[in-house]
Amino acid sequence: NNCISKELAEHISAKYPEISKAWILTRQGGMFLGEGERNAIPAYDLYVRYLAARDVLPEPSHTISLPRINEASFAALVMNRAMEPEIPNGATIIVREIRAAQIVPGYQYVVVTDNISVLRTVKKGKGEDRLRLTASNPEFDEIEIDICEIRRLYVGRGHIYYNK
Repeated sequence: NNCISKELAEHISAKYPEISKAWILTRQGGMFLGEGERNAIPAYDLYVRYLAARDVLPEPSHTISLPRINEASFAALVMNRAMEPEIPNGATIIVREIRAAQIVPGYQYVVVTDNISVLRTVKKGKGEDRLRLTASNPEFDEIEIDICEIRRLYVGRGHIYYNK
């Protein structure tokens, strides 16, 4: 297995922006970015909650390039109805890994703790160090956690959904 951690890939990509993040992760394609490849995002035909909880990403299924989205860690599938209608089941979400100190309440995040891995809107909880994780779909319960429980955190940068 010749995989490197996504943290190391992010670090290399930040330090050397001319090197393709997709090439760092997979060794496929060109090593250096052309002007049109600067925003190549590793994309997976896997569930975002599964990928967010992994320490090392597998090889991406493909890459996508979206000119207005930079600083993305990866793109993956949303395969549940918790965030409908805002983010439809079957959409592809583009996420960027961040630290808990960077949370801005009201945005969608993939939150990973030892017990859960969920895509939710993050809101302030009951107490300074608490967060409420809310679903757009009222059929899903709200979850409250301590900020210190967060093991990994990804902010949603956007999503793509194709009508069938």
